[in-house]
Amino acid sequence: MNVARLGSLCISKLSATLRRENAMTTPVERTRALLWAGSLLIEIAQDASLPPSIRRRAVAVARHFPTVEDLAGMSTFRHSSGLALGLAPPSEVPISGQEFRLHDSTRLEWPAD
Repeated sequence: MNVARLGSLCISKLSATLRRENAMTTPVERTRALLWAGSLLIEIAQDASLPPSIRRRAVAVARHFPTVEDLAGMSTFRHSSGLALGLAPPSEVPISGQEFRLHDSTRLEWPAD
């Protein structure tokens, strides 16, 4: 899948969510957006039709992007003031179609020139 198609797919999913009038972002929507962004990084890093410089940047960003395991921990965090990050556990976010999830075990190869 090329980046233009993937970007279009992500934008259409996000647009459908944002179309609701006066809707606030829910914890599930917030977590889903982070999971989709991680998926997008994987797709870009593995798309051989893209220039190596773009693919390398996706690999570099993915190394520091929150994984499913990070999001699970973040979803349970509560500050002593009672404030939370407002994330749902990734297990509560349904997988739609062919979606990759960025895990601690995900290893993306550094693209060669």
